[in-house]
Amino acid sequence: MNKKNLIKDIALCAMFEALLIVSTFIRIPMPFDDYLTLQLEVVILLSFILGIKRSLIIILLYVVMGLIGLPVFAAGGGITYIFKASFGYIYGFIFAGLVVSILSSKIKNMNMFKSILISLLGIIIIYICGYIHKYIIYNFYLENQSLPLKEIILATMAFELPKDLILGIMCGCIAIKLKKIYLKFTNYNIDSL
Repeated sequence: MNKKNLIKDIALCAMFEALLIVSTFIRIPMPFDDYLTLQLEVVILLSFILGIKRSLIIILLYVVMGLIGLPVFAAGGGITYIFKASFGYIYGFIFAGLVVSILSSKIKNMNMFKSILISLLGIIIIYICGYIHKYIIYNFYLENQSLPLKEIILATMAFELPKDLILGIMCGCIAIKLKKIYLKFTNYNIDSL
């Protein structure tokens, strides 16, 4: 990679890191220590567009920044954030980012339908991590706060899940075009991602 491409790469990664952080602060409080944000959609798009290495670096950097105390998470930051019920969604970003970036770079003949399925799969992975973590926190960590998994899932059915599924479909629709623009801008070979 030449110096010009390295500078473009760093600038684009910094831009997506900033976009991920900003998407956190567009939030609406929800029941059970949740927030309605745009993080999931940004994670899906950057994972689809930037490839495996770049997307994981951005997502891991975001998680590390929050855990060391920078207030980049929806409710602040710090190592104690691990014990918040919503932390499962955050580590779900890592798993979803990995799956979305691998599938989007390895699947041949990518079309809009496949792109939408990959986006929705990423959102499902994030929700599964979120539900599991929330269940563990409410049933094993917090005293006198037992909460069945069914209630945790039903709490997201009204606003969070529909919003993320609709925006996930939109992400799948635009991801292919954005990836083409990204590859053209950076002059990367798709196999190098």
